[in-house]
Amino acid sequence: MISRLPGLRPDNLSTYLASLGLMRVVATQGYTDAPTDGGKITPATSCWWEAGVFHLDSDVPDLVDFLVRTYRPSPILSPWNGGSGYGEKDKNQREILMRVVNSGEPRLAAFARAHTAIQRVRSQTPTTDKGLLVQRLRNLVPDEAVPWLDASVVLTADETASKVKPAFPPLLGTGGNDGRFDFSTNFQQRLIEVLPELGASTEDSRHWAQAMLAGDSVRLVSAAVGQFDPAAAGGPRASAFSAPSLTNPWTFVLMIEGMLLFASSVSRRLGERSSQAAMPFTVTAEPNGPLPGSSEEQSRGELWAPLWERPLVMHDVDHLFASAKTAWNGKTTSRAADMYAALHSRGLDRRVSRLIRFSFLQRNGLAFTAVKLDEIRTETKPAIRLAIDIQRRAHSFIPSASDSSQRELEASRAYRRAYLDFCRAVDNPTLLRLLTAECELEIVTSRSMSGRERVERTAHRPSALAVLEVLKEGLRRNSELRLAASLASGQLHYEDEWLTLADLVLGRPPVRTGDWWRLPVVDSFGHRKIHETLAELLVWRLGHYDETNGVHSAGTTTMDRFSLRSPWSDTHLWARGLADEKTFRESLLAMLALDWSTMFQENDIHRTMRELAPAQCLPSPSLAVIHPFAAGRVIDPNSAASENPRVRGINPGWPIKLSYGDRSAVAGVLADATALLNRSLLTMPSSGRLSAVTCREPELDIDGARLAAALWAPESSRPLRDIAHAEIVPESR
Repeated sequence: MISRLPGLRPDNLSTYLASLGLMRVVATQGYTDAPTDGGKITPATSCWWEAGVFHLDSDVPDLVDFLVRTYRPSPILSPWNGGSGYGEKDKNQREILMRVVNSGEPRLAAFARAHTAIQRVRSQTPTTDKGLLVQRLRNLVPDEAVPWLDASVVLTADETASKVKPAFPPLLGTGGNDGRFDFSTNFQQRLIEVLPELGASTEDSRHWAQAMLAGDSVRLVSAAVGQFDPAAAGGPRASAFSAPSLTNPWTFVLMIEGMLLFASSVSRRLGERSSQAAMPFTVTAEPNGPLPGSSEEQSRGELWAPLWERPLVMHDVDHLFASAKTAWNGKTTSRAADMYAALHSRGLDRRVSRLIRFSFLQRNGLAFTAVKLDEIRTETKPAIRLAIDIQRRAHSFIPSASDSSQRELEASRAYRRAYLDFCRAVDNPTLLRLLTAECELEIVTSRSMSGRERVERTAHRPSALAVLEVLKEGLRRNSELRLAASLASGQLHYEDEWLTLADLVLGRPPVRTGDWWRLPVVDSFGHRKIHETLAELLVWRLGHYDETNGVHSAGTTTMDRFSLRSPWSDTHLWARGLADEKTFRESLLAMLALDWSTMFQENDIHRTMRELAPAQCLPSPSLAVIHPFAAGRVIDPNSAASENPRVRGINPGWPIKLSYGDRSAVAGVLADATALLNRSLLTMPSSGRLSAVTCREPELDIDGARLAAALWAPESSRPLRDIAHAEIVPESR
């Protein structure tokens, strides 16, 4: 019989746990004609969620009747806590405990057995050593009492491994209590309110059970609910004045029963030392996410509640929570970002279809409350694998809180936010933001002596080919990204090695221990506008052209080779100030974070770029005239017949005039370039033949610094053909 139970919603932690508790007690206790005879196990009982509604398929014809007449509570006892009924000052709590333990009812026999064992252990164990007490309790209490113990306390070894010490998973506060709120005592109080054997009204109990299952309104009882239901927690800020904490007692009872599925023994045997990681589907808290909190906000951790849309029997549910297989990059997940990555990389049990992210945040005075931060569906996304290399590279630059400047901490926090966002969404925008954040983290680290000294070695940059395969659609649509990729792919030969644009403007951190950190040749990158930094870099290039092996005569070229070339229109749009500067800056930072050595062999990215037609735009005549000099295509006609004709590169006086000169100085550069171009030959890229050039001096149409910066981009012969009054005449060589 399938029961649709809209009252047990998964987006509220208390009702989510109550749905698990209902499944657990129905599946393990069953239903017979004699409710107090012990029942039978019903392995056919199954449960699932559909459209946010809990469904239970069981042999129980009346769930309300089962709860009121048949349900046998688990022995929820916390003798290691004050306020549990076992402390010297626990007068009221002891009365509640004794009422349940001494009831003599078969439904509550497990309480009596567990209490007898607890009393024996406490008489032989010092109660001040909580770790030893919990260890002995676990060895000697009846089996039915062990799940509560494992869900409440994780036993770990201390630093010397000489004794055990307790750690507390966040779901149950600090060992089955939340401040003065003891879960075991409150569980027993709620049993007194719902079980007729303990004096409860059968009619009220049935009304509460029916309302819980159907989601109907009903009179609630005034009782503490702890951190599980923010809407019902009450307190000074619950209304304009104050409000009591209200709960449906059956919801609380089944909520505690559901917590027993989160027993931590298996996870502990896997060697986790953190109590947050020891409990299934539990990780340390992060303030980042779709509904972020404050970085200063206190949190006990996060619970990622699994949902499944196919019916699972109790054996499968037990296995799901006992194994708690959430892994990312070969390791058990311990952070929110890792959980997101596991969802997209088959690092999670495939029976799980969705996860709801709850964080236990301190938002009401000193009280913690379970806040829903996100709900996400499991979906395999191959691009998530890119996060491994990016994270490995960034890990070298992430500072510790005690050994870093404020700027380094801010860059580190920005990177962590971007990393979590990418692991959650795994799309092109978040990938670009992640690469940008990693590059900015590297820039901030390289700017200080202490930062450079902290980095002994770094991992290699992520592969440009792997990243661009994911960004292929973005390359087709985004001119700023294409231009940024082309600029970042450029290389020049300097001091017997090939340097990339990243080496020039970011520097090169050590790859192996003992390597030295090559500093950037210009230190303004990241502080000034991109075109101003590239213009400054052109001035450096001119001052060091004798130290390069590039071919030159009266000046120098810029890059010696590119592994990727964007359409000429991308460069001209940016040079004329028609591109989105923010998008271009972020794209360039992202592309500088990549390793371009894998891009020199022909691949799909090259074919994609060649298939792109230039955008419909007017070329910049100023750039069209000067760009051939930077590309090394202007040839001295007197040496045209030799095997190695002399190249006329950028004139030594041009970069400074372009970068720092006034409008008349820039116009003078254009006049010199036009005159020199008319006296030279031009190498045609398609055929390699030399051609004569005739063109008039263009009017200045772009800023001088932008003109100098654009010379670092790949050049095309098309703009020079298209500008007014330009003519390229083939000439035999």
